[in-house]
Amino acid sequence: QCSACEWLGRYRMISNESLSLLKEMGGKYPEDTKVSFPGRLYNMIDNAKVEDQVKFLVLTLDHIIRLMDAREHMNSVQWNLQTVEHFLTVLNRQSSDLKECVARY
Repeated sequence: QCSACEWLGRYRMISNESLSLLKEMGGKYPEDTKVSFPGRLYNMIDNAKVEDQVKFLVLTLDHIIRLMDAREHMNSVQWNLQTVEHFLTVLNRQSSDLKECVARY
């Protein structure tokens, strides 16, 4: 079993770590963003095969990483930059583990 499959089994714990870091950062992300939340895709993925769920998670994590690492966005928020860096480290680790699993499918 790949580490990503094990990761899926620990999703709640890992997700809670990410949510805690977001809360710790403080402040809000600018609400004037023009990108809507893809709720329909999130609802559809629940019924997908595991390998498709893993691919979806990789894409989602990579988009979040790019968004959080975009300096032009981060300059407009008052988040603790050390916590942001820790958050990005956690997301990059998750993405890396999931990519290992995707490569096996």
